[in-house]
Amino acid sequence: MKDDPNAHIICRDLFKIYKRAGLEVVALRGLDMEVATGEMVAILGSSGSGKSTLLNILAGLDKPSAGHIRVGTRDLLNISDAELVMYRRLDVGFVWQVPGRNLVPYLSAVENVSLPMAIAGVQKRERRKSAGDLLSALGLEGKLNRQPHQLSGGEQQRVAIALAIANSPPLLLADEPTGELDTESAAEVFRLLQSLLFLL
Repeated sequence: MKDDPNAHIICRDLFKIYKRAGLEVVALRGLDMEVATGEMVAILGSSGSGKSTLLNILAGLDKPSAGHIRVGTRDLLNISDAELVMYRRLDVGFVWQVPGRNLVPYLSAVENVSLPMAIAGVQKRERRKSAGDLLSALGLEGKLNRQPHQLSGGEQQRVAIALAIANSPPLLLADEPTGELDTESAAEVFRLLQSLLFLL
């Protein structure tokens, strides 16, 4: 199969094997996938089918056992540790299912969203303004200084999305981002994720 030169993500014959209690567990078996720049993709499957494993590999949080995976210009199978740090900082944003896992509990919303910009070297004044603008664009203008426990689950997830896109990464991953939310909040978060296609 010939790779599409316009694809942002290319997976070829991707395998991930875990060893647990002396047994090999195959989480991914020969996965082939291409995702174009700007494309929104939902990965569906039963529990234990490898969805979260794939997202963790795409996020640079885990490495595949074999195969080929490229995101942008980076080969994630053969990436150096230093390149992997830069990839996680600048090239990918991640939203977890549980809102609290995304946020530092003792930081305000604006401080949480400023954090990845600080790590990327953005100056304090600029990152606070950018974080505030981003949160306001997501409907949280009156809640910039609230800590996560002072926000609803849907609001926490909007802060988490702002945090994930703070450095304008070309790839945004979300692992069941509405799984812990009520129906109304879940619909709101899903609409927000769809609208990001036009913002990023």
